[in-house]
Amino acid sequence: MACSNFSELVCNHSDQDKIAIIHDTGSVTYRELSVLVKQFAYHLTEKNIRPGDRIVMLMSDRIEWIIAFLGCMYAGAVPAIVSPKVLPKKYQQAIEITRARAIITDIEGKLTVDTSIIILTSDDVTQKAKQLENAHKFLPDEIGAFIPSSGTTGRQKFIAHRHENFIKYIDI
Repeated sequence: MACSNFSELVCNHSDQDKIAIIHDTGSVTYRELSVLVKQFAYHLTEKNIRPGDRIVMLMSDRIEWIIAFLGCMYAGAVPAIVSPKVLPKKYQQAIEITRARAIITDIEGKLTVDTSIIILTSDDVTQKAKQLENAHKFLPDEIGAFIPSSGTTGRQKFIAHRHENFIKYIDI
C-alpha cells in the first residue's frame, strides 16, 4: 500500500464530502476532518513534538479525541490512550511506561505530572493553525499507538500496535 500512515489514509479518503464522524453537535466530512487533523499535527510540531515522541491521551470520548489521535499519528507521534476516569497514579504510570513527552487532556483541574511533560488541552486540539501538509512516513513495523490493557493481572499495561495493522484492517 502506498500509504504508510493511518491518519494520512483517513485524510486522503476518496470521497472528501462524505461524512466521516457524527458527534454530539453535528457531523464532520473527511475534508473537514483532514483540515482539523493537519492543523493539530502542525500545532504539535510548534510544541516541539517530533516523530517517535509518545503522547498520553487522557481525554473523553469526543470529536477532539479523534482529532488528537489522528493528529498525533499524522505528525509522527505515538498516542497512548488512557481513560480520563483513572486516578492520577495511573496516568503517571502511563507516562512512565510509555516514556511520554507530552499529555493531552480535557479533564478539569491540575495534573500531577513531571514538569518536563508538555501539557496540551482540548483547546490545543481545536486551535486554528497552519496545516502540516505532509504526513510523517512510517515504516510498517513502527509503533503506531499504545492501547491499554489490564490483561489477566488487572494491572495497567500497554499493547503496542504497529502502523501496518491499522492500515491493513481499515476499510474506508
